[in-house]
Amino acid sequence: MLVGTNCAMQEPAIRASLDAGIIYPEQCCPSPAHGYPGALGIAIPEDKAG
Repeated sequence: MLVGTNCAMQEPAIRASLDAGIIYPEQCCPSPAHGYPGALGIAIPEDKAG
């Protein structure tokens, strides 16, 4: 299990977890829009961005 400790490390930690096939239970700020879009290459439209 990999646990992130700060915002700057969320994208690299999520990518590394996926590459290694391990569980990444929750990022530092629990939001699906924090870290995951950048790590997974998902574009969020401006009208949906918070």
